[in-house]
Amino acid sequence: MIRGWKHFTAAGIAAFVLLGSMSGCSLKSAGGYYNDAMSYYEEKNYTLAAQNFELAIERNPERAEFYIDYGLMLIETGDYEEALATFDKAILDKDIKMVLENNKRAYRGRGIAYFYMLEYEMALEEFDKALEIEELSSLDLDILSYKGSVCEKLGLFREAVSAYDEILRNVDGSADIYMARAYAYLNIGGIQMSRDDYDRALALEPENINIYLGKYALMKLQNDEIGAAAVLSQAERLPVETAEDRLLYAKIQYYQEDESAGELLLSAAEEGSTQAYFYLGEVEREKGNYEQALTYYNAYLEWGNPESSALYNQMAVCGMEIGNYDEALADIQRGLLVSTPEQAKTLRHNEVAIYEKQGDFESACEKAAEFLEDYPEDERMLREYEFLSTRIDTAG
Repeated sequence: MIRGWKHFTAAGIAAFVLLGSMSGCSLKSAGGYYNDAMSYYEEKNYTLAAQNFELAIERNPERAEFYIDYGLMLIETGDYEEALATFDKAILDKDIKMVLENNKRAYRGRGIAYFYMLEYEMALEEFDKALEIEELSSLDLDILSYKGSVCEKLGLFREAVSAYDEILRNVDGSADIYMARAYAYLNIGGIQMSRDDYDRALALEPENINIYLGKYALMKLQNDEIGAAAVLSQAERLPVETAEDRLLYAKIQYYQEDESAGELLLSAAEEGSTQAYFYLGEVEREKGNYEQALTYYNAYLEWGNPESSALYNQMAVCGMEIGNYDEALADIQRGLLVSTPEQAKTLRHNEVAIYEKQGDFESACEKAAEFLEDYPEDERMLREYEFLSTRIDTAG
């Protein structure tokens, strides 16, 4: 369902045309409607853009670019299913340069739609189709960037590194790509390569607090407490000018376990940095104020921030601690829908813990067995499964 406007039906378009004729107005060409649609699209007036896209298509249904740009607009309005259907209409099975260029743009659009639908395997398939087309090579770096992100979501970190390598072979340098590759390197055990990429990113953008926070997290994983503290100290000296800067500065205080972090996060939230609610939830969770933490986590979601595995895991932990087991288990399932394979392990560990704390040892044992089918070398879960098996035997 399109949000914010209704489709022009054939009858509706006919009525529109008839009214135009009756008023003495001449009808625009398909190109005229398309140009108007693109102007409205750039102005983010999606209602009028949609109307003009449909009128352009009505007058000339053979123009692939009409469908492609219309599909990109539908992605922005969140109408992903309809965007997919619209891109389909632009794809033709012809070995002609212009057709291949349009196909490439359409496959890219389909990949983006699937990306936002969290259908990462489908997104990867579409991006690969786009990259197989040699025409319109100017799009390749953008598509590779999306492909890298999708591979990370799927836990395919080596493939993500390959995508970022290809980008960096063709550009002088990009702090964002170095940061992304640093994260991918970290997940395949390339600690030093990850650290090198954070340093490359900092050389390009020495005032980007996000890079310092990424490097800080890496050094914490290395148990380099002195180095991690030094990174935060450097970040503290950066200028704080915008609401986003203040949020990032508050995050630094949070990681330093500074008691003023809560106040800084509240100020950031009041200034419109809705991501601050997640960290406010973290502050309260660590204090053991689980109900207040849930209030902040839910506020984070209500402001339209993206769902994440980490968020739902923390909500599940809070629900378990206050005895709201059904909601905690529901949060586990929500988290699994948006998790990478590695993130899913944490969620499924906690799922077993929730059933166990609830006293439902049979369900806990069943979930532990399912976990071990997927991760047979997980020693912690193996010990848990053995313990749960004894509890079921005792109960029997």
